[in-house]
Amino acid sequence: MARITDYLRPGELASIKNLQLLAKQVVEGSISGIHRSPYKG
Repeated sequence: MARITDYLRPGELASIKNLQLLAKQVVEGSISGIHRSPYKG
C-alpha cells in the first residue's frame, strides 16, 4: 500500500495539515447560517 509520503513532499504535507480543520469550520459556519443549531436534527 502506498504511503502519502510517496506522493507528497514534507513541505507540501506541512502546508495542508490544517485543511481538515478549515473544512470543518467552513461546513459548520454554513450550517449555522441555515439552522439555529448545527448539532440538533
